Amino acid sequence: MSRPEAELEVAPEPLEVECRPGPSGPEPVRFGAGGVMQTVAAVEDRWPGEDHRYLRVRTADGASFILRFDPARGEWRIAVFRDEAAFGATAKPS
Repeated sequence: MSRPEAELEVAPEPLEVECRPGPSGPEPVRFGAGGVMQTVAAVEDRWPGEDHRYLRVRTADGASFILRFDPARGEWRIAVFRDEAAFGATAKPS
């Protein structure tokens, strides 16, 4: 399923990531920063971007993250949806 990259804001710092092979390249098993790691319970969705791959993951504590992988650099970053309408919001805060 394709997602518009324009809706995403990407964190400036790369993540520490432990990976395993997945159907379309490496997939995170654990990720984090500053020594605080999250365990991935499930990869819920995958889609390609222009120069990156995106994965929506659910962690063991039930949180959801969208992670962006840059294969040219071998870096993972957290990407966050910016379009509130994508989540069913009816009004934007002022």
